[in-house]
Amino acid sequence: MVQEALRGRHRLPAVEAIFDRLEGRATQQLNVRDVSADLRSLSDEELEFHLVHDRWPSDDELLMLGSKDDGC
Repeated sequence: MVQEALRGRHRLPAVEAIFDRLEGRATQQLNVRDVSADLRSLSDEELEFHLVHDRWPSDDELLMLGSKDDGC
């Protein structure tokens, strides 16, 4: 790791890892999901509900949204 910090391509992450270990910090990792795939799977009604109410619909509200489409 020291060699990577001194001469490697990923110097900054290596230096950060060394200092974290010296200070006794646990390794931290951030996992990011693909939010766009989640959004593409939602219906237009769900997205419109979120725009109006600033929250996602509950299960009961989802049923009501689905029943509105049946009447057309």
